[in-house]
Amino acid sequence: MKLRRWARWPAALAAAALFSAFGIAQQVIENPEKPLAKNAGRTIALKEILKITDESGEFFFKSPRSLKEGPDGALYVHDSEQLLRFEKDGMFVRNFFKKGQGPGETTMSFAFCVTERGLCLQSMSPPKLIWFDAAGKMIEELPVRQKERSTPMLMVISGGLYYFSASTFPQVSGEPQYIDWPQSLLSWQGGGDDMKRLGEFPIRSFVVAASGGGGGMMQLARFLAVPAKNGTFAVVHTPEYQVNIFDVASGTVVRTIKRKYTRFETPPPKAEEKKPSMVIDNKPFAFPRQKYLSDISNLLVRGERIWVITSTKDPKKGTLIDVFDDAGKYIDAFYLNIPAPVYAIYGANLYAAEKNPDETYVIKKYQIEWRD
Repeated sequence: MKLRRWARWPAALAAAALFSAFGIAQQVIENPEKPLAKNAGRTIALKEILKITDESGEFFFKSPRSLKEGPDGALYVHDSEQLLRFEKDGMFVRNFFKKGQGPGETTMSFAFCVTERGLCLQSMSPPKLIWFDAAGKMIEELPVRQKERSTPMLMVISGGLYYFSASTFPQVSGEPQYIDWPQSLLSWQGGGDDMKRLGEFPIRSFVVAASGGGGGMMQLARFLAVPAKNGTFAVVHTPEYQVNIFDVASGTVVRTIKRKYTRFETPPPKAEEKKPSMVIDNKPFAFPRQKYLSDISNLLVRGERIWVITSTKDPKKGTLIDVFDDAGKYIDAFYLNIPAPVYAIYGANLYAAEKNPDETYVIKKYQIEWRD
């Protein structure tokens, strides 16, 4: 669950006029509780092969929020006012973040992608995409303009198109309430063309409105969209176990994947979590505690396989990862001891931003020791 606080509400949005993306799917795949693989439920080991610290003083890990591996095996770490590149051996190369308003500069970076062409950094202020080559030289800038009062967030670059997520907050008033908050999936060709809305997916959210137009919001699920096979995206937008296969060309969900899943109750709140999380209209306010965790915490696509990172955690084995084929069949499941909330998996490599006892961070690279 995520908490958000807003200074003002943009213009009203007709939340009911959502696209058909989350309507009735053409095919619903209902899977059993157990997968087909005979050795499902096995534990996959991790072997640490590299550790990166900031002890050299060339950079500082403040709060790493994204890790990505480039086509050449280099690692990119997105941090506060930093987008750092490290070679395969962990050697620091450069920081792509340059603060300012000029060419190749940004006052706030938002997201980034790495392709064969180079690195594409999304600047929130000013709104633009900045392309760099591996040597750090700026290739080009593309202004990002959205007609609606929303900030599109770059998700992935695929097939020559830029894909973004975006949301516009509805105008609400009165008592705190649950709403279906639309999340848009957009595509963009770049240049002066407008972004194309592909579909919208609602996230159940709890909203508190303020009399002056402000308010707060708590999301009950994450919006996850990952490119899959044949021009589709695997999408998650509900707290319950459900993966939608969204076809870009038709703008519809063509398949919904489910399985029998035992939900996990939200852990008892810690002392600090019992305190009001926001002050709205000069009144302290705490969001309602939800009974269950979201069943799916992350989503990965590996070739023709969809990996679902579940809420099932075993203190010895780690996190349960379900595997589905492209037809939606539940074919396998294994445990992987993912060592930190911020991580990335590329082939046989897992990267994690781990917090030390003294609150500093270290980036570790693990080899995933696959076994049949």
